[in-house]
Amino acid sequence: MTLAADQASLGVMILTNIRFVWFSHFNEQYNVSVPYLQVVSTCVQHNTKFGTAFSIFTGPTTGNLNFGFRLDPEERFRSVYKLLTRLIHMMHASPITGVEISTVSHQASANDDLDASVLCEDAEVTVTDAGAAYAAYRQDASQPRSKSPVFNEELGLAIEPLPDGVTLAALRMI
Repeated sequence: MTLAADQASLGVMILTNIRFVWFSHFNEQYNVSVPYLQVVSTCVQHNTKFGTAFSIFTGPTTGNLNFGFRLDPEERFRSVYKLLTRLIHMMHASPITGVEISTVSHQASANDDLDASVLCEDAEVTVTDAGAAYAAYRQDASQPRSKSPVFNEELGLAIEPLPDGVTLAALRMI
């Protein structure tokens, strides 16, 4: 149950490894999805209008929001709150941003006889002119937008018409 504006709404809370999601049982447009990296604090409030609840506070980049939740029974409340705080702490300690980077340090000396074909035998090099697609949009950025969106079957979305000579594949390579 979420507690907003002194009224309660029944719904479902889902905790994932990167965010919490809540949605209403009765109104599909009443929902929230917040990455743990946006959470600045949590607390348990014992004397609310609805009984014991926990609050989740977000930072200024997400509007300094306060989400209040109540769960029944008390044992479930404690276990969910404990799991939520652990997930938030883990995400802040070791964020999952969708990109993993690893570096290998190698210092070549003058005596190293490196064969480029051995170093690149598993590599496939593709040369594209991805900058051309980006440049086409940057050129159009200064022009007023008078183009109506068109439905793109490949994406299943309405998009701005592509400039001449630009393909979706080229845009994906930027």
